[in-house]
Amino acid sequence: MLLAADLAGLLAAFFATELIFLGNRLVDNVGIGEETLIFVVLLPAWIVAAKLYGLYDRDEERATHSTADEVMSVFHLITVGVWLFFATSWLAGLWRPDQAKLATFWLLALLAVVTARSAARALARRHRAYIQNTVVIGAGDVGQLIGRKLLQHPEYGINLLGFVDAAPKEMRRDLADVRLLGEPDEIVQIVEAQEVDRVIVAFSQNSYRRTLNLIRSLKDYWVHVDVVPRLFELIGPGVDIHSVEGMPLVGLTPFRLSRSSQFVKRAADVTAALVALVVLAPLFALIALVIKLDSPGPVFFRQLRMGSGGETFRIFKFRTMTADADERKAELAHLNKHVRTAATRGCSRSRATRA
Repeated sequence: MLLAADLAGLLAAFFATELIFLGNRLVDNVGIGEETLIFVVLLPAWIVAAKLYGLYDRDEERATHSTADEVMSVFHLITVGVWLFFATSWLAGLWRPDQAKLATFWLLALLAVVTARSAARALARRHRAYIQNTVVIGAGDVGQLIGRKLLQHPEYGINLLGFVDAAPKEMRRDLADVRLLGEPDEIVQIVEAQEVDRVIVAFSQNSYRRTLNLIRSLKDYWVHVDVVPRLFELIGPGVDIHSVEGMPLVGLTPFRLSRSSQFVKRAADVTAALVALVVLAPLFALIALVIKLDSPGPVFFRQLRMGSGGETFRIFKFRTMTADADERKAELAHLNKHVRTAATRGCSRSRATRA
């Protein structure tokens, strides 16, 4: 359906462009018939390129995959394809493409392909064949957490058949109706009997070697296997998986900005502050005048504050109280309900101690 959506989107964009530029040829000395033939001949190249971009495989791998996740890939593929057509025809000297017509096709193709793919997914996910029968290996806290999330989100198209565990934990109340299908050693028989499409390996009492053997036993079956990683609480959607001498490593996102990001943020902050100071300067002057006329004392209130990394800095803000506010705190202390509450608690503790 995604392939049909791509072809429909590209054809719609092509014929819409022809209607918009009716009478204008895409390339010199080439009529609409020749243009259509060139377009049709190049369609297989789109299919191969889209396959290389992974645009036909992600839905089966990721239950939560959507068209929004691949917009940038579609944009990149269409842009590269149009640019290659333009550059090849220009450099080879065979044709001189109409840039306006080619740019219009690029824009319409992007919109049409994305729209067609969204419609294809919406139709496919309504069909029963799209539903994936799923079992979770491990009925502990993590396994049951996954089961609860799957039941709460039927839009993923995952049908939770049950859990596989030799020593399951007591089931949560919202998972009381989910069955225990058997033990991990029976996973192959369970996959065959239940027509399982997806296996999610959560934490269980099995050793890692036994878990590896269970996963390897499924290699001859048309089953997608998901593994919940250790320390999954720290792993977000933007993790980077790399390797050192064949050993895969999961790179966590740094807890602080990189130097380049800090530089960009600082530059943006300073630029925005300077622009705001210039734009708001008349308003600031008016506020300063009102403060000066309202009461004696300085216009600005200055105070030392603690900043990032324990470094101190001095703040300046327009004064909103009298200049001697700090010295007059005692006059209004009786109005502070927090002070009264603290004093009352202190007296109560003193009485209790004496008692």
